[in-house]
Amino acid sequence: MSGVRPMQFPEEFRAFDDSNLESSLHRVFESTASRWQSKVALSFEGSDFSYQELNAQANCAARTLLRWTVPEAAIDVGPSANSARIQPRIALLCDQGVHSVVWTLAVLKAGGVFVPVDRRLPAAALGRTLDFLQPDVLVSSPKHLSLARLISQARCPVLDAEAIDRSQSPANLVGGCAAGDLAYIFFTSGSTGEPKGVCDSHRNVLDNIRRYTNSLGFSSCDRMSLIQSPSFSGTVSTMFGALCNGACLVPFDLVSNGLDRLSSWVKQERITIFHSVPSIFRQLADDDDRFPDLRAIRLEGDRCTVADLDRFRSGFGADCILVNGLGATECGLATQFFVGSGGKDRTVDAPLASRSDGPVPIGYPVAGMSVQIVDGHGHDVVSGGVGEIEVASKYLAVGYWHRPDLTAVRFTHAGGIRRYRTGDLGRLLEDGCLVHLGRADHKVKIAGEMIDADEIERLLMTFDSIEQAAVKGQTDSYGETRLVAYLVSGASLRPSIAAIRAHVSRQVGDQMVPRKFVFIDEMPLSPDGKVDRRLLPPYAGGRLALSSDYVAPSSVAETSMVSIWQEVLGIEPIGVIDSFFELGGDSLSAARIASRLDRTLFSAVRQTSIFERPTIRQLSAAFGQPVPAVVAASDPPSAIGLMSR
Repeated sequence: MSGVRPMQFPEEFRAFDDSNLESSLHRVFESTASRWQSKVALSFEGSDFSYQELNAQANCAARTLLRWTVPEAAIDVGPSANSARIQPRIALLCDQGVHSVVWTLAVLKAGGVFVPVDRRLPAAALGRTLDFLQPDVLVSSPKHLSLARLISQARCPVLDAEAIDRSQSPANLVGGCAAGDLAYIFFTSGSTGEPKGVCDSHRNVLDNIRRYTNSLGFSSCDRMSLIQSPSFSGTVSTMFGALCNGACLVPFDLVSNGLDRLSSWVKQERITIFHSVPSIFRQLADDDDRFPDLRAIRLEGDRCTVADLDRFRSGFGADCILVNGLGATECGLATQFFVGSGGKDRTVDAPLASRSDGPVPIGYPVAGMSVQIVDGHGHDVVSGGVGEIEVASKYLAVGYWHRPDLTAVRFTHAGGIRRYRTGDLGRLLEDGCLVHLGRADHKVKIAGEMIDADEIERLLMTFDSIEQAAVKGQTDSYGETRLVAYLVSGASLRPSIAAIRAHVSRQVGDQMVPRKFVFIDEMPLSPDGKVDRRLLPPYAGGRLALSSDYVAPSSVAETSMVSIWQEVLGIEPIGVIDSFFELGGDSLSAARIASRLDRTLFSAVRQTSIFERPTIRQLSAAFGQPVPAVVAASDPPSAIGLMSR
């Protein structure tokens, strides 16, 4: 096919056996562990665990868990695959690392359903999720025990992830799950509405592992990165793609380590398969490091651009492949588009390659999946036409937890094949290659996570003096999608951005808080009187209505920092006492600022330094030159227009 370059698989590659689909995730892992007992299965922050050690620790954790979920008499056997039962639901509040891997395996071995919860969400949102889920146990890393006890209250008991009874037998448990039993529930709604939990079975997840293994050549010689939060469903394909193929799984805790350490970590750990959303890949590609061990980069969950291809081709070895694809919690891997490095494989046609902001195709259906473009009534769209992307397969997710209404809307069934309406717009090229064109609704995808703009708007309008609110995604100069909130205020004195941001942050996770807040006099309307988001003016980069007055730089160090902040954040002018957070800064922009400072005069500045000292004045005092006292300027050195007030 045009656009597809065959990969050179490692000699160690063995195709994923179809018979595995009638087993379970933990049984396939146990079989792999038996074959590769002494091989390193998990490597995290200097500690290595062999397959035998990881399996034994997970078995002890499973038996510890069973004392909390089943009668004493059943502990030695565990749940029977043939018995009529309700699987225990175990919520996991763990950072990326050993705890998340061990307890995921333990829950499955104990016959349960693992449910990662997103610790980035406020306690109120986590409480709503637990109310909806009604878990049997909440397992928490030690550092999050206070949060776990706060959100659990009377809902369920809390188990410390370190409290594994190692006196228990390390042998595999006798019982277990059938292929059709549930393996997990992933909650994909992070906004203010009713939680939406995607349920999937062992068989479907194993088929997803088969798709990845056989298309990317996962093997026992690979070292696979596990980067994103455990609450991100894409981590499952990496975790079990490694542990079911004898590869080494290498987690990296982004929250603790920061994006600015990612490149050196990838090189130091000799990662061969790197999986992330495009926004994280850009940090890797923007650094000067080279990665001789990387053979494949998997990108999913967000928009990949031609500029990303240019980054890839100029910064990675000729033997490395970039794979852009379509995947969702509801369907797993659906399509793939392979791109060769070194500029020797032009896989994108000339018209598309000439557009630096254009979308990269998301490719061709993988084995067992098919893709159609349909209209609002579910009918096929004419060839080349734009419509909603629909995925068909025997291996789609089971449905949504306790949401039969939503399941019926998104999933249909005919002739033994199920279909999933993705809510994404696309079109098929003449050769069957799929191009993604955005969302069909008001949802915005930020770093692989779907955010409902309507619900953020409703939350904003609960703030005093905000009469109208409209939220949309806007792509910045780095290709990242950021939420921009447009507000109409009825107050004579407009509220501060800090107060509005705090109001939103108390209800939703940080990734759902708009990065820019723009006051306008009135909302643009469509002919039928509805707010027309397409007519909202793009944020032009002017000064925002901040809680601080503009203060000009007073030293060489401050002047250098101001220039870098303005470039990265896309705002001008920025004063030296403006807060990084009020300016819409996040971990990605902090990593970029730290990287640029590191290349100039401020090598000690890290991403965490910016979080701890969120103004240029504070950073300069710690890392730059002494600064004399100054008086705040009455006006910044450039005019302030409508977009900045």
